[in-house]
Formats: sequence, structure tokens, C-alpha cells
Amino acid sequence: MIRFTIYPRLIASDNTKNNPYIEDYIRALEKDNKAKVINLPHKNSITNIIFPKNWGDVFIFNWAESIPSYTYGYFQWQSMLMISLIFIIKLCNRKIIWMLHNKNPHQRGNEHITKYMMNLLAHKSTLIITHAQEGVELIKEKYPFAVNKVHFIDHPTKKRLPNHIIPYNKKTYDLIIWGNISKYKGVTDFLEFLSTNNIKKYKICIIGKCSSPELTKYIESFISKNVEYIPKEISFEELGYYIAQSNFVLTPYLSESILSSGTLMDSLSYGAKVIGPNSGSFIDYAKNDDIKVYTFHSFEDIPIIIDNFGKEEISLEKYYTFLEKKSWSHFAEYLLKYFEKDI
Repeated sequence: MIRFTIYPRLIASDNTKNNPYIEDYIRALEKDNKAKVINLPHKNSITNIIFPKNWGDVFIFNWAESIPSYTYGYFQWQSMLMISLIFIIKLCNRKIIWMLHNKNPHQRGNEHITKYMMNLLAHKSTLIITHAQEGVELIKEKYPFAVNKVHFIDHPTKKRLPNHIIPYNKKTYDLIIWGNISKYKGVTDFLEFLSTNNIKKYKICIIGKCSSPELTKYIESFISKNVEYIPKEISFEELGYYIAQSNFVLTPYLSESILSSGTLMDSLSYGAKVIGPNSGSFIDYAKNDDIKVYTFHSFEDIPIIIDNFGKEEISLEKYYTFLEKKSWSHFAEYLLKYFEKDI
């Protein structure tokens, strides 16, 4: 049995929910008793892994390169600790799997340390896994010495398809935007675009908590008879209802950092038609005829997509086949296959 240490693995706070990606990842690895994740959840993600009792044979690092851009007080200290830990675990003959989720951290800050950490992970990792073909190209371009380490595996997801499809002309919304809202996700930029261009014909619903009270107030300033804002986290059951009532899910991300998107995959799991930036996995899935993913180069493209493709209906059967191939079980199988082959 392979023993893994996974970063980050946090205890959920009272006010927020953790990204389910990590716990889904762990369940998938442990499902067939071929692997065991030995570090338990902790309130501090780095403290969780610095002690040898929490060291597996393999470390899986998710978003470790984002540590220098964290906004709380000790980011320099934590960056140095993570860099030191990478050197130490390699000296102790542990293996590293670097999960490359983004081209760069979404939040900017201390770019020189970030650049160094990404280069270090490229050098020290045994495997690099990315959920977008563009991630493979990024490694080829920036870290050609690591090209033999990198593998593309689709971002895993689940099947949450409805029993039937509501016709487009009976849906409540043209667009919904959902998920926790930060500046990099482009929500305010899109609202400003609509306001500046006096575009009022689309019914839009925005669902999610903002990263700051100021951002909440700013989004609330755009509320109108056509723009609805629900400032809270909702359950996956509620999300399924809103997606069923919407013609498209829009992910208006700023594309300079994004490679893969959990929001994209979760939306597809409900049978959504998705509009997203011409970047990363959005490009990959826009080429797949079984699902409906549309990409934009600029916000000016979005009204054109709505008008041209709004009447297109999905095939529940084709979505089911797609989602079955992208399951968490298949992801774990692929990951362990690469691990056994290349390590």
C-alpha cells in the first residue's frame, strides 16, 4: 500500500466550507485499498505536514506555489518553510506529485518567490499532473527539463444530472454565475461591461459569498430587475435547482492565470451549458461535441454566444457518458498508473 501526504488538508472553519476537491481526492485514492493518506485535517495546512509522523512515501502538493501570494501576515515565513520542506523530503527519498492547477497564482504578490517555488517544484517533483492540455504546454515552454514528468488527466467530477431538461424558453435565467467571489474571477468586470454597454436584456443570477464586504457592496450596486444577487453559499442540491433554471453557467474568469476549473466540472456534472474564457480546460472541452462549452476572448463575445447558442439543448445521454469517463475513480486509476509506471 502506498502512503500519501496531501497538501493542503484543512479543517473547515465555522463560516466557510473547504474546497471539496481535496477530500474527494483522498476518497478516490483510498477506495480500493491501494493507497492511504496519513495526514489528518489540521487548521494550518503547513503545520499539518512538517512533522515526519505525517510523512508518507509520496507528497501531493496542490496550490503550494500560491503560498507567497497569501494575504495574511506570515506568508514570507510560510514560503520559506515550504521551500525548506521540499528540499528536506527529497533528501529523505520521498516522492513529490505536483498538481499544476493554474498558470500562476490567482492572487498576485511576491512574484519572485512564486517563480522560484514553481521552478523548484518542477525540478523536485517526480510527477506533474495537470487537468488541462495547456498545462502540458506550459511545462514544455517554461520547464522543458520536466517535460517527461508531466501528464494530463481530466479534472474529475461527479454525475448529478437531472431527470429531464427544462426547455430554454421556460428557464428563469439566461446566465448564472456561482461560487465564492474574488476579484480574479471577473464577476465585477463583467457587471461593469454590461453597465457600460447598457446591456439589460439578459436575466442574470449571481450566487456566492464575496471575499470582502467591500466587494459585496460593489456587486449589490449592480442589482436591478435583470440582475439578482444571492450573497451566500448554497448546497449542491440548491445549486442543481439554479443550474436547471438557467440557460448557461458563466465563468467570467480573467484568463491569465486559469488552467483547470472545479466550477466548470461541477457545472457540467449538472448538465449545464457553460461559457468560460478561452483558456485551459475550457478550450479542451469546447472541442468535445458531447457537451456544451463555449469560450470567449473578450466579454463582447458573451452576448453573441447567448444569442447564437441559447436554443441548443444538451443530450443527457452524452453528458452521462462524458461524466462517467471523468469520474474520481477513473482519476485515481490513471494517477496510480502513472505513479507505478514512472516511479
